[in-house]
Amino acid sequence: MSASANIITDTQQNVLTVPNSAVKTKNGSHYVLVLSQKQDLTSSTASQGFSSTVAPTQKTVEIGVADDTSTQITSGLAEGDQVVTRTITSTKTAATTRATQNLMGGGTGGPP
Repeated sequence: MSASANIITDTQQNVLTVPNSAVKTKNGSHYVLVLSQKQDLTSSTASQGFSSTVAPTQKTVEIGVADDTSTQITSGLAEGDQVVTRTITSTKTAATTRATQNLMGGGTGGPP
């Protein structure tokens, strides 16, 4: 015989939640990164990500209950804030090439 059960330990309604990947912890405090300039997130390309020329702002938040996918934010954010769930930082490495020109002339066996 086998049995399956769901045990609900807490239920909250009308709360602000963010994906777990958005919540970061540093020195015992929780924070999220918020876009300082509103972005149009309704386009089909925005679902795949976008580049921002302005760095997101770090906001300290208080968290409540969490499940496998979302975390409740009890203070520090407002409805409508755009939260960063993942960042990819590109580093441009400038490769410099130094060209030297070896000029030899007048001798035998050297390049022209």
